[in-house]
Amino acid sequence: MVREARGGWQKPCGGFLKINVDGAWKWKTRLVFKPHGCRGISCSNGVELGQNLGLRNVLIEGDSQAVINMINGLAVVNQEVKIIIDGIKVLSRYFASCIFSYRHRSSNSVVHLLASKGLIGLGYSRWTESPPIWLLDPMSRDEVSS
Repeated sequence: MVREARGGWQKPCGGFLKINVDGAWKWKTRLVFKPHGCRGISCSNGVELGQNLGLRNVLIEGDSQAVINMINGLAVVNQEVKIIIDGIKVLSRYFASCIFSYRHRSSNSVVHLLASKGLIGLGYSRWTESPPIWLLDPMSRDEVSS
């Protein structure tokens, strides 16, 4: 299913859990994958997270319109990311429902910040109650839509 999200953060529709994804990379390093590959891997990681959590209905939202369109069959799959996109399509079949949605970076800033923090060695983090203190200000600036 295809969906383009506009405006600020939006709560997912009933019965769905949203997984926001973003890929970050350093231009000065040798990359196995270029930007589309990095963002494709972030979508793949989002799918795997949903499966590991045992979710049934997921909305995976990212700020790479090209990658989201490739997953949704709205664009020709770039050979650089074909194996990643094919893997995402296979893995997403195990959900009762899986929606891939594009969200412009301007309304995906918190996720972009989290991805960038991963580049500087903060790596994986998880919280269930309150976010880290350094994330409170960016979260408060994000426009929330109902």
